[in-house]
Amino acid sequence: MQHVSEWMKKDVACVRPWDDLSRVAQLCWERDIGWLPVLDGEERLVGVVTDRDALLTMHFRGQGPSESRVEHAMSRELKSVMPQTSLPAALEVMARNGLRRLPVIDAQQKLVGVFTMADAARVAPKAGADDELVEAVREVLKPRAGDGAGPQVLQPKARVAPSKGDYAKVEPRMRTLLP
Repeated sequence: MQHVSEWMKKDVACVRPWDDLSRVAQLCWERDIGWLPVLDGEERLVGVVTDRDALLTMHFRGQGPSESRVEHAMSRELKSVMPQTSLPAALEVMARNGLRRLPVIDAQQKLVGVFTMADAARVAPKAGADDELVEAVREVLKPRAGDGAGPQVLQPKARVAPSKGDYAKVEPRMRTLLP
């Protein structure tokens, strides 16, 4: 049985909660990525931030990239696996949670790598007769809306920023985006 540690990327760019969002933009641009792990001062994984999170945070706060901090844009709800996790189990976590990237952490919550869909694509052809692994990759790659049989027509929904009275109803993660 193959494990995540055999396929994960170990050279992972990271940011800190106190970094400004210009650092996120710089790393995403330089590495051609859209997602970064966030580590605390003791190298433990405390969140993740996407380029989209950064953009929306700046927009809703009315701030530029050097005025906004990673801690205001990052997601603290994390899904991760350990290096000894089997590939099918890691892909199951990804499929169940709609993830394209999965942090790999050790027993001390320190980041040791990231397993991505690109890694899964490298694994699948080498899996040969491992039907369980191939099916797990298919589950992760399944379209999120509909069955993927035809084009999806999405209707835009009007979005209005919540009033102060509605603030308590906003998801906790999104509260940090509001001015």
